Amino acid sequence: MSLRINHIMFSGHLGDTPEIRYTHGGSAYAKFSVAINNDKKNRSTESWDKDTIWVKVTAWGDMAERVGENCQKGDSVVVLGRLDQGEWTDDQGNKRNHPSVNAFNVQKEKSSEGALSSAGA
Repeated sequence: MSLRINHIMFSGHLGDTPEIRYTHGGSAYAKFSVAINNDKKNRSTESWDKDTIWVKVTAWGDMAERVGENCQKGDSVVVLGRLDQGEWTDDQGNKRNHPSVNAFNVQKEKSSEGALSSAGA
């Protein structure tokens, strides 16, 4: 039996203000993007270049409501979740995919007021 772990934890800034929506069954969810800035040293110029990775995140249930009520564009957050892969078909009929994260927990970093805790945790 092999051990399989699918957890991801990262920090960054919200690229947009999360909006709470509801499924047909009444479950709350919030989708938002988080920008992760990585500084990389350019060996030829000896300067630091900024490399930004955008991560699509979905929070569910009570966590989605807390994120939607307490977080705004630009807030610094820490996200703990499960890595998933979304799939869609582009205008030319090609299948495309992108990584995304289903959040277990989203917390504002200490520079922002009030930490958010996950439901039931």
